[in-house]
Amino acid sequence: MNDVKIRKASIKDARNIVKLNDEVYKDMVKGRKEFFKPFSESPDMTEFFEKTISDIEALVLVAEIDGDFAGYVYASIVNEQDDLIDIPFVMIDQIAVVKDFRGKGLGKMLLAQAEQWAIDKSINVVQLGVFEMQNEAIKLYEKQGYKTIMRKMEKVLNQKS
Repeated sequence: MNDVKIRKASIKDARNIVKLNDEVYKDMVKGRKEFFKPFSESPDMTEFFEKTISDIEALVLVAEIDGDFAGYVYASIVNEQDDLIDIPFVMIDQIAVVKDFRGKGLGKMLLAQAEQWAIDKSINVVQLGVFEMQNEAIKLYEKQGYKTIMRKMEKVLNQKS
């Protein structure tokens, strides 16, 4: 891999983050379009990430390869009670790598940085969510020591009008 840099996101990164978020979302909804709401590169999403980047209770890091945006991780501190673990804990809310840069270890690096942030905050539990259809992501998380603690299930009922 060439010159890889992981750095704190700036407001200028919000657009790239939203664009990548949109690409990942489009991949996820294939075959399930009727269940997912449309996602777009809306000003609301850009504004959300601009605010999140400035939030001291959140971490947004950007990965670059040779100066090109290659991915990001967004994590936050959760202080709300959870039946399964002590609080606070860090939630990796989003992590994504641009398709052309996948398989180069960026996801692993971004995860490691989020975990270090948790340690720096004296937090010893990190959680994340992943859809069952995201097989490559699941493999990455399991290789990094993440374990399934809960499974969300659904049944689609045929409704007649």
